[in-house]
Amino acid sequence: MLPPRFAANGPWLRRLWLPAAGLALALLAPARPAAAHPLGNFTINRYSALTLDAHEIRLDYVVDMAEIPTYQRWSDIDRDGDGVVSPAEHAAFLGEQVTALAANLRLRVNGQPLT
Repeated sequence: MLPPRFAANGPWLRRLWLPAAGLALALLAPARPAAAHPLGNFTINRYSALTLDAHEIRLDYVVDMAEIPTYQRWSDIDRDGDGVVSPAEHAAFLGEQVTALAANLRLRVNGQPLT
């Protein structure tokens, strides 16, 4: 005869039924497909945020390029064509992008342009 704690209706069985039932339900649930890029491999997503302070206005601007736009711009980024983006190449590309974006920004307060 088994000791009471190992009996068919013992406390150990009562503690295991809920996790076992949860596992069984999880295994029976249908799998859903996962999407790596919900907007696609061709997208270029942009995000901007203004932070206002008593002495400054800061613009944070993020460009998130998916695989295909990145591949299309690869020769602009990897200047020496070795297949690796060096820190210098990265900095040069980002510097050009910041300059191009900044050239199109205008800030006015009460109708007066600010630098």
